[in-house]
Amino acid sequence: MLHADAAADATTDVILVRPETSPADVHGMGVSVGILTSTGGLVSHAAVVARGWDLPAVVGAGELVVGAEDVRDAAGEVLFTAGDVITIDGTTGEVWRGTVTDTAVDLADEEILARDLPELAVLVEVIGDR
Repeated sequence: MLHADAAADATTDVILVRPETSPADVHGMGVSVGILTSTGGLVSHAAVVARGWDLPAVVGAGELVVGAEDVRDAAGEVLFTAGDVITIDGTTGEVWRGTVTDTAVDLADEEILARDLPELAVLVEVIGDR
């Protein structure tokens, strides 16, 4: 849902998608199963509320342009519209169109580090060689 009022009125699970959230969106955030914003960071309203309510959140997805009726990429291509099913992973920051039922990947810690934080993986290698 692209509006807090629509999320609050929904009869199914929703992910609230906003450019950013504010206290005026709390009624929609409270009934959502996740939050996605195009701006924000670790201490943004969406991130703090999501952590406090144990909701998955992807904040600061700057490549997304959240409009009144749809979400587009920087080139203006529509990625999804209000009411489309999306899945978010608050741990990796990934967003998928549709339902993803199993995002678990059987990777070793080193593989996850190399995939998600390559800069840190290089530092760990250097320190580990000492």
